[in-house]
Amino acid sequence: LYGNGGGGGVVNLISKQARFNRGGSGALKLQVDQYWHKLAQFDYNYSRDNAAVTVSLLHQELGDNRDVT
Repeated sequence: LYGNGGGGGVVNLISKQARFNRGGSGALKLQVDQYWHKLAQFDYNYSRDNAAVTVSLLHQELGDNRDVT
């Protein structure tokens, strides 16, 4: 929780809500930046008349780009 490290699962990065009567829909996002930091994000929403479910998955690899030579 403290120091130079990341939040590590303490921080909620996704604020999605399930919506009723919208069927199924989803999105996939893949991202790589100039330092080869990787991000993969998947969101899917499925709903019927009286039930709705949202699934959100996030994977991030920041690696280490420090030069220690």
